[in-house]
Amino acid sequence: MRKLALLSVWFLSTPLVLIYFLYLFAQTSSVTEFDSLLHFKARNLVKEPPYTLFSSLPRTATDIKTAIKTGDARPVIVRDFLRLYHSPLEPYANFIVEVSDKYGFDFRLLPAIAMAESGAGKEIPDDSYNAWGYGVYGDQVLGFTSWEEGIERVARSLKEDYISYGLKTPEEMMPKYAPPSLAKGGPWAKAVQYFIDQMR
Repeated sequence: MRKLALLSVWFLSTPLVLIYFLYLFAQTSSVTEFDSLLHFKARNLVKEPPYTLFSSLPRTATDIKTAIKTGDARPVIVRDFLRLYHSPLEPYANFIVEVSDKYGFDFRLLPAIAMAESGAGKEIPDDSYNAWGYGVYGDQVLGFTSWEEGIERVARSLKEDYISYGLKTPEEMMPKYAPPSLAKGGPWAKAVQYFIDQMR
């Protein structure tokens, strides 16, 4: 009787197990077909020219009638640097770069000196617009009427009094720009160079 019961269970369960395995096999083959389709598409995409992969550009070069215009990243570099230090000079980043070009020196020099001298304009004599410590000796304070005037005047002085005489690096400028720093091991030049390097 027991053998008959086992035989009945076997006859009933065998078709169910077979149906279940056939169903699993069908699922696996459809996944495999889908996987093959994906591999086929991927291989074809790799063969496409790179400019057509992710763009709507025309397929022939003769159809292209636009030009790519590159921008000057230097004002962005200066602006980001000044923003990092919460400097009141931040809105003048473009002007700093223009004036640096006008006088022919590294665009990073003005903001770096300003940072070394006054935290980029945060610690200056009242209403002086002088972030560079320019013309400031003891009680003597040279002031300007605006940030633009200060930037222009200091840039012109850097050109006429330093660059024109071959003093182009902070190390070369220090004996004339910040003489007391020499006796202390040159912290002024090191600070200016540090801030220049931050704007790479």
